[in-house]
Amino acid sequence: MEHKRKAIPKSARFEVFKRDNFTCQYCGRKAPDVVLEVDHINPVANGGENDILNLVTSCRDCNSGKGAKLLTDHQAIDKQREQLEELNDRREQMEMMIEWKTALLSLDETKIDAIETMFRKATGYGFSTVGRETIRKAIKQRGFETVIDATNTSIHQYYKGDADSIGKTFDFIPRIAFCMQRQQTDPLYGRKRRIHRIIEQQHSIYNDGRLWKALNALCIDEESTNRVEELAWAAQHWTHFWQEINYYFGGNW
Repeated sequence: MEHKRKAIPKSARFEVFKRDNFTCQYCGRKAPDVVLEVDHINPVANGGENDILNLVTSCRDCNSGKGAKLLTDHQAIDKQREQLEELNDRREQMEMMIEWKTALLSLDETKIDAIETMFRKATGYGFSTVGRETIRKAIKQRGFETVIDATNTSIHQYYKGDADSIGKTFDFIPRIAFCMQRQQTDPLYGRKRRIHRIIEQQHSIYNDGRLWKALNALCIDEESTNRVEELAWAAQHWTHFWQEINYYFGGNW
C-alpha cells in the first residue's frame, strides 16, 4: 500500500530545526553552510508520519541521496529518547508555570476577599463580580496596602449608614487609592487637588490642562502653594485667576 506524503507545516519544521541545533543529523553540517530540510526517521514509504518524534533535520544532499534508508537503530533510539526527554522537560516547566499562575490568582482572590470583608462589616454590602474586578485592578495599579487604606478612608468619609451612600463609598476607593499613591511621591498633591476643586467649583469654564501645568510648576513649597490658593479663592473668573498667576509668578503659564 502506497502511503501519501503530507506536507510538514512550517511551524513543525522550525521546531525540528531548533531541537537539532540547525545541524544535519546525518553528516553534521550546519546552516547556513548547507540548506536544511526535515526528513522522516521512519520513511513515509514505510508508513512514517509527520509526528515530531519521527522528524529529523537533514541537509539537502543527505536527504536527496538517502531514499528510504533508515537511521541505525541506535541513532533512532537516541533521537527519540532526546525528544521524549525534551518533551518531558517542557511538560514539567508548563506545569510549574500553571502552578505559579494559579497561586498568584489565588493570592489575588484572597486580597480581594479581605477588602470585601472590611467593606461588608462596615456597610453590610459585598462586591459584585464587576466590583471585584474594579478592586483587582486597583490592587494591581496601587498596591494592596494602599487599597486597604483607601477603602477604610472612603468608608469613614462617604458612608452615611444608608443604602444611598453605598455606591459613592465604593466608587471613591480607586480614586482615593490613586491620590494616596500620588501623595507618596508628591507631598503637595493634596493641596493641588484642593486648589483644583476651588477653581472647578467657582468657575464653570476653565482650562484643566493649563491649570494642572501651573499647579505642578508653581506649587513647590508651602509658601507658593498658599499664594496660589489665595489667588484661586479671590479670582472672579478663570481669566482673572490666570492673569493673577502670571502677574504674581511671572511668565506665561
